[in-house]
Amino acid sequence: MPPDREARCKHCGKSGARDDYRRAFGVRVCSACSSDDACPSAALITKTTAKSRFHVTDMDLDALGSLERANPHRPSWAPVKLYLVEQVEAISHAKWGGANGLARRRRACVEARVTRAQGVTAPSVDETPAAKRRRRDGGDGDDENVARLAPRAVGALAISSENGGAAADDEGEL
Repeated sequence: MPPDREARCKHCGKSGARDDYRRAFGVRVCSACSSDDACPSAALITKTTAKSRFHVTDMDLDALGSLERANPHRPSWAPVKLYLVEQVEAISHAKWGGANGLARRRRACVEARVTRAQGVTAPSVDETPAAKRRRRDGGDGDDENVARLAPRAVGALAISSENGGAAADDEGEL
């Protein structure tokens, strides 16, 4: 192949491919295509974003090439690892069975997150400390709790049953 043919961008065909992309990712991409707006598949993505958006692991990403840049938030922190979106997407689709499999994985993760959040933020009435103690102690304790918490109601029930099931009024009289 002629040398000028090798240095052409794989997306647009222009000459002048970036050398850093070729070394890190093994692809030829020009400066115009490497911007996020021009060619989304040639864009770079951070390691954290790649893991959350495409549900890949560190081991999956270790197989790919990456560029390291100074951390834009604080230069003294560890450098940011950048991956080619096209390659991360390809490895994700291989892992999850295509775009549909990735969508199913995302839905499952969202459902699991919602389920966990509901369990933390909205405990059921049965999971009160008293209910936990009753369950732990092996009894439901309803008889003792009714007698302790509502003695008038128990008394009214006793009077009612003595009088052949007639209902008692608020004063406990018939």
